[in-house]
Amino acid sequence: MEVAFCQTLSFNADTFEYEVVSQDNGNATIIKFPVDEKKVSPGDVVVVVSGEDISFHGIIGKI
Repeated sequence: MEVAFCQTLSFNADTFEYEVVSQDNGNATIIKFPVDEKKVSPGDVVVVVSGEDISFHGIIGKI
């Protein structure tokens, strides 16, 4: 039996620093940002929030 675990990483839009790698219609579709490889894995979920609004969400594809 295979077991997989993932976590949700939440960042504040005012302080989150990233590079846009790919975009579609002015929206970022792939971003790049530094992570601690010992704590983060592909499959983890990223949510960037601004107040109560979600600015960006996605899944880490590779590190």
